[in-house]
Amino acid sequence: MGLDQNTPLARMRFTLELIRPQIDAHYAKRLNEDIEDIEQLAANYLSFARLEHKEEALTQESQSLAIFMDKLAQKYAMYRPQLDIQFHHQSQQAHFDPIAMTIATQNLIQNAMRFAHHKIHVHFYQEAGINRFSVEDDGPGFEGKGKKLFAAFERDSQQSDTSGYGLGLYIVKKIATWHYGQLELSRSQTLGGAEISIIWDDRLLPKADINSD
Repeated sequence: MGLDQNTPLARMRFTLELIRPQIDAHYAKRLNEDIEDIEQLAANYLSFARLEHKEEALTQESQSLAIFMDKLAQKYAMYRPQLDIQFHHQSQQAHFDPIAMTIATQNLIQNAMRFAHHKIHVHFYQEAGINRFSVEDDGPGFEGKGKKLFAAFERDSQQSDTSGYGLGLYIVKKIATWHYGQLELSRSQTLGGAEISIIWDDRLLPKADINSD
C-alpha cells in the first residue's frame, strides 16, 4: 500500500529505514509490523466512512468479471515477486456493486497479505445463481494472529471491535449483507491457510436496467 511521503506513517517508515542498520533485526521487523497495522487500521476507517451512508445508493448492475479482476490484479502487481497473488474467475458477468465489492475484496486481500508466506489466490465462482468471491492464502490459517480474525467473525456485528481485524471484517460482512449474502471463514483446501469468502445469491438482487461493461 503506497503512502503519501508527507504523512506521519510515511515519515515513520522512512525513519525506520534510516535506523534499521543500528537496531536488532527482530525489533526492526516488529516496528515494521506495527506501522503496517496502523496503516491497515487507517485504511479500514476510511473504507468504513465511505460505506457508512452508501447502502441506500447501492448499485447492483451486471459487472464484467474480467474487468473487475484485472483492476485488482493491476493494483496488487507491485507486491510481486515477494507474494504470488493470482486472480481467477470462471464466469463472465455477475451482479454486484463494484465500489463496495472492491472495498470488500481489497480488505480480504490485505488480511491475507498479513499472514501469507508466499501465495494468495483470489477466485470468483458462480453456480446456479450463487456467487462466491474467495481469498485464500498459504499462511497458518486461524492460528496465532489469525485467531483474532476468527474471534471478530464470531462476534455479533453490533459488537465488532475497532481493531484492524474487527473493523475490516465488519466492513466485509456488511457489504455481503447488502448483497443479501454472507461471509464464510474456512481452511483453504488448496493452499492450507485461511480462506474467507463472500457468498450471495444473484437471483435475490434487484437488477438495474442498464448493464455495466
